Amino acid sequence: MKNLIVFLFLMLPVFVWAQEKPAYCDELPVSYEKGAWSTVKGGSPPPKSSLPKFKTVTVRCYKIQVALLKFTSPENYPFHESLIARHRPCEEVWVVETKQCFDTRAEANQMKQKLRNLGYKGAYVVELIAWERQ
Repeated sequence: MKNLIVFLFLMLPVFVWAQEKPAYCDELPVSYEKGAWSTVKGGSPPPKSSLPKFKTVTVRCYKIQVALLKFTSPENYPFHESLIARHRPCEEVWVVETKQCFDTRAEANQMKQKLRNLGYKGAYVVELIAWERQ
């Protein structure tokens, strides 16, 4: 028993460290801001062809979110098989939403109504904009 208490005491810093936000949640460094190269002494603009160019089109799809879990884990809450929990570390929340992305708002509203009938009273439609390669 004494060893267990010592072990838990030693592991406490590991648990606290694991809960920290990732570095990308902090403010962007000055070097990424628009026009930052002109404010740095001797700086020059980045090369225009630094990234490959692809032909892309915007794609609109819809998902249904049913819950935002803060200060808790989704493992404590069983949910319907059509739903998935996604962690958003910067906001420190879990988003419980549909796995499927619907092409039309009408399809999404049908699924929202189905989820409401199953007991997810707070279900709402979220519009997502993405870019798809042609």
